[in-house]
Amino acid sequence: MEKNKITLWTLVFGLFLFCIVSVSSDTIQLEKGYLRFEDLKKRFPGLQYKLDPVILVGEIHFKNSSEFKFRVDSTYYIHRNNIESLPKPILYISRDLYLPKELVEAIFIYLIDTEVSYKFTEDALVLNLYQKVIIQPEEISLRHLIIDAGHGGKDPGATAVNGEYEKNYTLKIAKMIKKYIKKKFPNLKIKFTRKKDVYVPLEDRAKIANKKLASSRDTIFISLHCNSTPTPEKSPHGYEVYYLAQTSSIETTRETSIVSSHLIDIRRDPKVRQIQSGMLSSVVQRRSILLAKAIDSKLKESLESKIASRGVKKNNYQVLRGSLMPAVLIELGFISHPQDVKMLEEKSVQIKLAEGIAEGIKNYVMAKN
Repeated sequence: MEKNKITLWTLVFGLFLFCIVSVSSDTIQLEKGYLRFEDLKKRFPGLQYKLDPVILVGEIHFKNSSEFKFRVDSTYYIHRNNIESLPKPILYISRDLYLPKELVEAIFIYLIDTEVSYKFTEDALVLNLYQKVIIQPEEISLRHLIIDAGHGGKDPGATAVNGEYEKNYTLKIAKMIKKYIKKKFPNLKIKFTRKKDVYVPLEDRAKIANKKLASSRDTIFISLHCNSTPTPEKSPHGYEVYYLAQTSSIETTRETSIVSSHLIDIRRDPKVRQIQSGMLSSVVQRRSILLAKAIDSKLKESLESKIASRGVKKNNYQVLRGSLMPAVLIELGFISHPQDVKMLEEKSVQIKLAEGIAEGIKNYVMAKN
């Protein structure tokens, strides 16, 4: 018994030491919004780049991972045959590569084989050391994930207490989720309803998602939003996960859409079609509830009360009403509440949101199968 006590106290002491060590940080100064590649390489020695000095085309890779292909002075790079845009071009000055911070973030998510805890200030990158958790790539029996960043363009959504628009939070976090999930589940194909600050009508968002059903039924839809109240001083806080509140009229409309979208054999007898469309609509509803509960459960674990859970709920949201696949809407937090806004601004919390959603999707697929 005494030996067990000693072992327990040794473990507690070791964990205590780890917590102390984990708060240390390393700061890299930015130069006009750019990070020097050599400064980054010193912290991550496996990071390398090759550059053709004549045509100025090169690639960045980490150990044996996939690479980024780029061209100096271009605002685009290629990863896994996907063309991604940057607000600033990649520069090559005095035989050194200079990276915009958005590309550095992509390197952390796509290339580095650990989860990097970091944040950007106005003139520096702050790395939290020893908080790196290896992200093991996994196969998942899900073909398509459609991510809908709510609002956009002429529709800004709600306004946060710091003056930021909801549309900017949803797009920023949507991109973080995509980066994380592409690293976690490299075989999963991800589609955005919008990649930029553009307006997409609600009915078109569901149509974009439904098109993917033609190639695979293993498709899910996640819409991202932020909550708000008109009285910030009385604002609640926390995230919520919604599935469609089904009514007889909504169910009838979805069954009709299932038939018109040829998701069942339309050559069948009308009575058979009615039965089949009803069964498929019921499956979609049950799986939407399962997806909502799985994501909520894993977000609770991942966020550790940084943003509290307000539970799984149902609502008659139009973007869910038009979906013919398992679909949920996530209210990421109340941007009328200062604490939620602070959390949504932090990169580490955005990564935790992405992690919780990714693990929730995994649990949903396992339960569904």
